[in-house]
Amino acid sequence: MLYTVQGFLLIDVDVVALNNAGKDTTTALENAVATKKIYKNGKSYAYV
Repeated sequence: MLYTVQGFLLIDVDVVALNNAGKDTTTALENAVATKKIYKNGKSYAYV
């Protein structure tokens, strides 16, 4: 049987910790912004 799983992750931290990670240095675009990521079991999950 094939099951579809949906969900969400609530991160309850201080507001300062949710700021963007700064300028994205991997692109030449002027308005690119990097986001912070959570790494779990070899996978990365972006959060804003």
